Amino acid sequence: MFIAPSSTLKFHTAIKIIKKIITDKKFGNLTNFVYHSGQYLPDWHPWERVTDYYVSKKETGGGREIVPFEMTWIFDILGLPKKISGFYGRTMDVGAKIDDTYAITMDFHGRYGLLLVDVVSRYATRRLTMNLEKAQIFWKWDEQCVWLYDSEKKTWDQRNYAQGKSMEGYNTNIIEEMYIDEIQAFINAMKGTGVFPNSLDDDIQVLEQLYKMEQGVMA
Repeated sequence: MFIAPSSTLKFHTAIKIIKKIITDKKFGNLTNFVYHSGQYLPDWHPWERVTDYYVSKKETGGGREIVPFEMTWIFDILGLPKKISGFYGRTMDVGAKIDDTYAITMDFHGRYGLLLVDVVSRYATRRLTMNLEKAQIFWKWDEQCVWLYDSEKKTWDQRNYAQGKSMEGYNTNIIEEMYIDEIQAFINAMKGTGVFPNSLDDDIQVLEQLYKMEQGVMA
């Protein structure tokens, strides 16, 4: 049994905005980032017990699943890390004996990142701070904007985007549009009218980084 990465967040409007800021190089290179992705596992499917579906199994546990989910979009922007390490384990009872917290450090060839993924956050959180040579990016997923600080102008630029719709019973920030856009991109690729922005090789590379971190392999 294994974890399957997902390209879904590549289709989130905020992630697209962030990627464009970094790849445009207008504000220089990325220097470092801190990213926290936290949720409370029993809130995922409030209509059923955690033990009734895959998130309760150690191999496919909720925390372990979200790590490659987040790594996929991060690696799409920054490439694969040169080194990766971290800690992971069980910090509280979420209804299953799984690793509920992953604290990961990454070296992207001299650019450093800290990634915290957990399923113990009582308030669903995605919070990102990225430092560039001439700017800072800040994103909080329950605000419908990406903030950009321009160090030369000494001003904050608020880059707004539409919130979108969420299904009843789900967190309001889990918008359906990114899933719909992902499926449409896949259909277009199957028809030969587009290119899907993810591949099986990409997924394998993401999983290899997860395994390296878990095994304590620094190289």
